[in-house]
Amino acid sequence: MVIIVKSNIFGINMANLLLKKKAIVTICNLNTKNIPYFSSKADIVIVAVGKKYLVKKNWIKQNAVVIDVGINKEGKKVYGDVDPSVMEVAGKITPVPYGVGPITNVMLLVNTMKSFRSSK
Repeated sequence: MVIIVKSNIFGINMANLLLKKKAIVTICNLNTKNIPYFSSKADIVIVAVGKKYLVKKNWIKQNAVVIDVGINKEGKKVYGDVDPSVMEVAGKITPVPYGVGPITNVMLLVNTMKSFRSSK
């Protein structure tokens, strides 16, 4: 599994969660040399960089799962970090928009309710 991130806030927290589940995790940031090499070997690639269409289809292993967390806005349009051509090789890919965002919103509400209940 490869996590490509801009900052360590998301990357380290995500890696820690995955490591607890016994995943083998490689974290790359924008300064990592040869990111395509690492990502092309991974069964799962998570991208959270904020750079429109950074990840190209030659970066992705055939049938890999790609989770695009990136949000890039140009006017009223929203783009992900993963180029649409990746759909040709990926087994599964999260859409942008409406992929990871709704899950994030739900989890924020769940955590808010848990916090409220525990404060009583």
